[in-house]
Amino acid sequence: MSHAQRGLRFGVVLAALGLPGLAWATRHSTPETVAQSATVNDDDAVALGQLLYTNDCLMCHGSGIVEQQHLNPTQWKAEIQKMIGLGATLAPEDVAPIQAYLEASFGPSHAPKLVRISKPVIQRVAPEPLPQTVAGQGQRLFAEQCAKCHGVDARGGEPGQNLVETPVLMTLEPFRKVISQGRRKMPGFQEVLKESDADQILAWLRTLNYNPAGL
Repeated sequence: MSHAQRGLRFGVVLAALGLPGLAWATRHSTPETVAQSATVNDDDAVALGQLLYTNDCLMCHGSGIVEQQHLNPTQWKAEIQKMIGLGATLAPEDVAPIQAYLEASFGPSHAPKLVRISKPVIQRVAPEPLPQTVAGQGQRLFAEQCAKCHGVDARGGEPGQNLVETPVLMTLEPFRKVISQGRRKMPGFQEVLKESDADQILAWLRTLNYNPAGL
């Protein structure tokens, strides 16, 4: 592109950006004098740099790649020179405006601030009290009636799920209902286990802690 064509292109766009003074200078000057004029007014330099960045840089780089950098002036200058060394077709007079735009828009002060989220407070709910039970009796009943599916340690088997430290252990009546009527693939045990037996099993299950991989 010739000097005249570059000057006309910048002049039209800058006029649209509301910078008629810089646009007039662009139409009547070479790109070298445009760059010099841009340095007089920082806002104009940044506006020109934004135009050059949009037209000459975004054709290869996604905006996210550039905008996440947040570099200081020395780093931006080195980055631009690196791109030129890699073959970027950037005219020498365009370097200063582009750098001005990058510094103004994506400098260290524009880096997003990290917001520390406070650790949530976990409120443990006490399980519903049980009638008089003996955990050892519950372990025996579990081994006889439940371990085949849920595993001898109640941590799950085929096809039963893990029962250790699960929500169903917190309340008495829902647990009794599952034992009596069953749930999904699990059959009911109302003909085999009495309500007091279910309470014994629940008492034993509440004594267990779930530690994956032996941790």
